[in-house]
Amino acid sequence: MIRGGAFASALALGLLGCAAQAAEQGQANPAARLLTKRDHFAAEQLDSSHLPKTGQDAVFSVAWRRQLTEPEFLEWTPREFMRPGVDDSGRVYVASRDGFVRALDQDGVLLWEHPLKGPFFGGITVEGDKVLVPTGDGALVALSTADGSQRWIYRANEELGTKPVVANGIVYVASFSDSIFAVDVETGAWKWQYRRDVAAEFTIRGAGTPAVDGDRLFLGFSDGAAMCFDAADGSVKWTKQLSTAHQFPDANASAQVDDQGHVYFASYTGGVFQLDEATGNTIWQSNVDGVTTLLLDGDDLFAGSASAITKLAAADGVVHWKLPVPEGYAGEPTLLSRYLIVPTTRALAFIDRESGAPKRVFDPGRGISAAPAVNRNALYVLSNFGYLYALSVARPPG
Repeated sequence: MIRGGAFASALALGLLGCAAQAAEQGQANPAARLLTKRDHFAAEQLDSSHLPKTGQDAVFSVAWRRQLTEPEFLEWTPREFMRPGVDDSGRVYVASRDGFVRALDQDGVLLWEHPLKGPFFGGITVEGDKVLVPTGDGALVALSTADGSQRWIYRANEELGTKPVVANGIVYVASFSDSIFAVDVETGAWKWQYRRDVAAEFTIRGAGTPAVDGDRLFLGFSDGAAMCFDAADGSVKWTKQLSTAHQFPDANASAQVDDQGHVYFASYTGGVFQLDEATGNTIWQSNVDGVTTLLLDGDDLFAGSASAITKLAAADGVVHWKLPVPEGYAGEPTLLSRYLIVPTTRALAFIDRESGAPKRVFDPGRGISAAPAVNRNALYVLSNFGYLYALSVARPPG
């Protein structure tokens, strides 16, 4: 959503235009055709329809499903944006648009539920015996993993939009208003906060998840600034401007760090960057447009935009492949086995990470907007229709 009220429809039309252009490209690209002919699973058909069609890899199977919410009267486009959380035992924690946080065991049995004020964005983080839940009404809440009782609450009074990150006993979470908050993980006591004044005329609604590496914290802002903070006290170590565009300079993609002293950022209009962690100096820049999500895994960097998913070499930014997304947009990616798993609003796409070829697409009705949670070879997926699915991902052949 564009910040700037009257122009909100402009972005929507622009994204539709991107999607239409990508659809045309997808028709000409055999690898992308699967995304326009996605598997569709009505709830009553799940027992048989999750089986692969002739010639398709057995990428996943549906282990179980549980309905958490029902569409409200005249609700036209229901959306669930919150990524579930999962602990080592396979217990899954999910927050849905009806305002409840729920815990289910690995077989889908409801263990407890706790009412909070939504909507919910970003994701749930499980830390020890606590479930950390950011809410749309401006609170960060810690619930007990055992019974859902409230352990503590911190009121940021800003709409929180990212998955909480825990490091060195501190929880970090960012808001849609270009703020970051740091609180004690045991008590919820305030540690520090930073609010950036945004001068850009129009920006895209969103927030990047903070990245912590040792004593440094990295976060991008909607005015195109990439920043490095002291993780303990919030003092600014350096600031790097990634874009000087008057419209949509956003650096909302979650920063990624490697083990060689590099940090990766992306600006919607400035491209993808590898920066030096210590100084913020640019090592390389790749002109990939419209990037809103990043995921680093070893030597591979995956970038998602409104119209495509791109794989780049982390070493130098060279593009290895680019897959158009004919419908929807490329949401926050997840890696499991050999697959890059991407919510596209219309469905969940399973993409071969090496070739960029889509292998299967899961659409349980009304699509999927939230990234899934991963536990071993299981995916926990919250659909826009309010169903939680457990998918078992098969090992790729070969």
